[in-house]
Amino acid sequence: MPQHQSAPDDLFASVNQLGKDMQEVSQATAAMQEAMRVLAVGLDYRAYARFSMLTPEIMHINGVLQPRATLRAPFGPGEYAFCRDFLIEAALQLAELDFDLDLPALERQTRAEQDPDRAPSEQPN
Repeated sequence: MPQHQSAPDDLFASVNQLGKDMQEVSQATAAMQEAMRVLAVGLDYRAYARFSMLTPEIMHINGVLQPRATLRAPFGPGEYAFCRDFLIEAALQLAELDFDLDLPALERQTRAEQDPDRAPSEQPN
């Protein structure tokens, strides 16, 4: 005869599973956001993914940027040439973007969207 868990144990297990599910959703969302940023600036996502596998991950350790020295793929002269070419192509693609970012206007727009009841005269300049 199977033993049933007590109500607190069931609740704990449910909350624990919910936490794991939320972490997975958060990780998937972060990956999608990264992919959207790459695509939004017009980069080839497959090339970006290969570049990402070939280069070290940069981590914040005690407020200092440190490369994480893990080799995720074999690296030789061909991979070096690919990374160099990818960086050049990415820099050229980014330089072609016609983007004039008016940060004060963007901030006013964001605040207006967050508080639509606020009168335009109340918006900070």
